[in-house]
Amino acid sequence: MKSIYFWQGRYAGFIVNEWLFAADGRYLGWVDSRQQVWKADGYFLGEIVEQHYVLRRSNGVAPVRQTPRVPPVPAEPPSPPAARTNRLPRPGWIDPLEDLLRLPNQEELIGIWQQDHQQVELNADGEFVWTVSPTQNITGRWELRGPLLFLRRWQSEGALEAVPGYRIIEFNGDEVLLRWLAPDQRTLPFWLRRVGRNSDAF
Repeated sequence: MKSIYFWQGRYAGFIVNEWLFAADGRYLGWVDSRQQVWKADGYFLGEIVEQHYVLRRSNGVAPVRQTPRVPPVPAEPPSPPAARTNRLPRPGWIDPLEDLLRLPNQEELIGIWQQDHQQVELNADGEFVWTVSPTQNITGRWELRGPLLFLRRWQSEGALEAVPGYRIIEFNGDEVLLRWLAPDQRTLPFWLRRVGRNSDAF
């Protein structure tokens, strides 16, 4: 197991075998034999620098996207090590972990999101409407708990369905990368892209 740090010195996560995890144990991607780091969705993140950091050239051309890998069995997060000394800026390089590990707050998720032909509307009052098809809507309540997003459907007797959550892997304001935490399978991550902002948010 190898610890990974932000360039500014804070603890960011760890690598087990070739798998990269955040400090809380969520899967982020993998490291190949050339020490290049790839995100869970297959896009290039950066490269291992000085063994414990991930940096990317700010003006470099990103390598071709790789096929996403089936996520590994979740790793047990180790006790966070002490922070390291803040490093001097390296001209022409950026720390991609700063953006990758930013999590949204509740207000930032309010709005209308789309994945392929499906649409999810997350309302400020905690209700959601999931449009699966032109003739099928699913309604329920949504909740954000740290890196976990829960979408619980209303059942016929008025109770909320007990379902696994979605782990947030990446968030950039208008896109969120999720992975469903199915109890009996390891699922591939998928993107939700914002297509509108609900008026309830304002």
